[in-house]
Amino acid sequence: AIEWQARRFEARTQIPCLVQVPDNLPALSDARATGMFRILQEALTNVMRHAQAHTVEISLTLQDGMMCMTVADDGQGFVVESGRAVSFGLVGMRERVLMLGGRLELDSEAGEGTTLRAYIPLDPTAQERRQ
Repeated sequence: AIEWQARRFEARTQIPCLVQVPDNLPALSDARATGMFRILQEALTNVMRHAQAHTVEISLTLQDGMMCMTVADDGQGFVVESGRAVSFGLVGMRERVLMLGGRLELDSEAGEGTTLRAYIPLDPTAQERRQ
């Protein structure tokens, strides 16, 4: 699904999208997989609307019992104001990650691109708030 979304993004935007997904990743529950997919969609929408990027990189990794999805672009970036949501899209992504028991990290500086990391616990018994 990630590869498919990346190819759709490339077709719409003409921005190359590199995808790195290891073969041996454990399967996520449907709710977690759908949540990650929606976060990816919103992250790519933000790149398309705001970043003026030339390339995007998407990767999945495992870190300390968490699946980490990273979406990084080489666009114009922005100043991240601590404690303040930048857009409704970021608010939605953060809420979705929190409902799955994870966390969202955003790194960006003006002129330096943006990197978004969504961490979701692999353990399906972790505390989840139902939508």
